[in-house]
Amino acid sequence: MPMPRRKRCACGAKIEDHEAECETCQVLICLCGRKYPRRKGPGRQPSRCPKCESLRPDLRICGCGVLLKSSQRKTCSPDCRRIWRRIRRGATPPDGWHTQIVTALELDSKHRKVARYVAGWLQRRGRKKVGVIDTAVVYLNEKLRFECRHSPLSFRTAKDLPPWVYMDDRTRLTSLQGLAPPATGWLAGYIVSSDDYCTVAATSADFGDVAQWKSRAAWIPRRADIGEEMYCKRDRFQVDSLLEATTSA
Repeated sequence: MPMPRRKRCACGAKIEDHEAECETCQVLICLCGRKYPRRKGPGRQPSRCPKCESLRPDLRICGCGVLLKSSQRKTCSPDCRRIWRRIRRGATPPDGWHTQIVTALELDSKHRKVARYVAGWLQRRGRKKVGVIDTAVVYLNEKLRFECRHSPLSFRTAKDLPPWVYMDDRTRLTSLQGLAPPATGWLAGYIVSSDDYCTVAATSADFGDVAQWKSRAAWIPRRADIGEEMYCKRDRFQVDSLLEATTSA
């Protein structure tokens, strides 16, 4: 009896039945949240999408709301620099001027810290075979990925959460849903931590659950543009303390 033929990627490489593309053809996620393809051939892969290549690596924005280019430090124009200097001397910021904005790089650093804490908690107390890939905890045997997010919330139980909890923006959520194993695992859910990293709230993020999330138009700092923020209802979270041993799978 002839052996069944292996499934192939669009480039011709052999892949498993559950995979959509080979590892070489899989897309990457930029810091801005957009997907971009891997570069074919040898050499270092680009770390940012084409739209972000000319911008600062941390995606810092000017106070007027414009993403800064690599050659710019704090402001995008001489006019904005004069405004920034007046504010630094104590003047009131003009309407629409953004102050105290955390850069995308600083925020993702906090997300990675949550992922490391959660993975360590699962390994030591839950005896789970997990790893950390960027801002996600990946269950290696099940090929499932839980994206981790740091939040400014202070909570110890599910009742302490607001009625709707911010999860992600629509662009990055859609990009993460498009990633496939074996490199990262399927997106199974989100894990949101408290401000002190001691408590986490986990929820499912399959397509059926996401369809019940609430969205609203908002300004997304990492893209300096209006986008959609996604919120999940409070009763869909399971809350655990990282200071206690886990009892669930």
